[in-house]
Amino acid sequence: MSHMSQLKSSLVDLKPTWGLDTIFAIFLIVCATTSAHCAPDPINVAEASAGLAFSESEVGDHSVDLRKRFLAKIELKQEEGCLAQCRKIARVWERLLPVIQAQQPKALARPRLEIVNSKDVDALSFAEGTIILSEEYVSRLELDNEQIAFVLAHEVSHILLQHERQTLTSAMALMPSRIVRSASDVHTEMEEQYFSLDTYFSLIAHQTEFEADEVGFELAALAGFDPRKQLEFMQKLARNSVAQSMMSTHPEASQRLDRLRDLLPLASRLYEGGGP
Repeated sequence: MSHMSQLKSSLVDLKPTWGLDTIFAIFLIVCATTSAHCAPDPINVAEASAGLAFSESEVGDHSVDLRKRFLAKIELKQEEGCLAQCRKIARVWERLLPVIQAQQPKALARPRLEIVNSKDVDALSFAEGTIILSEEYVSRLELDNEQIAFVLAHEVSHILLQHERQTLTSAMALMPSRIVRSASDVHTEMEEQYFSLDTYFSLIAHQTEFEADEVGFELAALAGFDPRKQLEFMQKLARNSVAQSMMSTHPEASQRLDRLRDLLPLASRLYEGGGP
């Protein structure tokens, strides 16, 4: 879902926003004592697209505005922050960060995680590098470390693969070319025309979800999260899902699960340290 926290060094008092500098300092301490996955090999599994409309900076600036509007609504409903799952989510995020930072291109100079506590939000990402995760979603689905890792890595993959730029580029191809449009213009027009072009936009959305699943699966495996246990997240979705129309932004969970199962041998080798 491509459109669509600060951790004190003691890991005791958690705030809703986690800065990368603080997280990285904590990560170094943890690496020196316990983690077997603190120095991952720089294996690149994310390749950004080429030949896209709009620059990374323009799409990034546009997504900053989207993020601010989204968080303003969350704040208005008093659903910001983390209450019970903070430590658990923080530890997963710490382990994922060095793998994310090792990817090329360097799409995430300062990735940041925002935790909200909303029943209306699951997880989403913004092209400028912010990932949103709802603590209520983690609790409701009873997600363990591996499943949280898959969700976060999936959202990060949307950013690494520049899916927002892909979507805006594809949408612009359907619009009259004689009019010069900014990324924000295309986004607005795309929303206004979504229902008249639902099949086309859904096909794009489904493909980006498949790609984020696959790359996220591999990123989390590189960070030391068992891919077999990651699959349990998609198994939960498949058991609980209802039939979705083509207008859905996400493919059927059963289809997503089948594709991930096909990738299990590769993800297992990455998890075990054998490389691709």
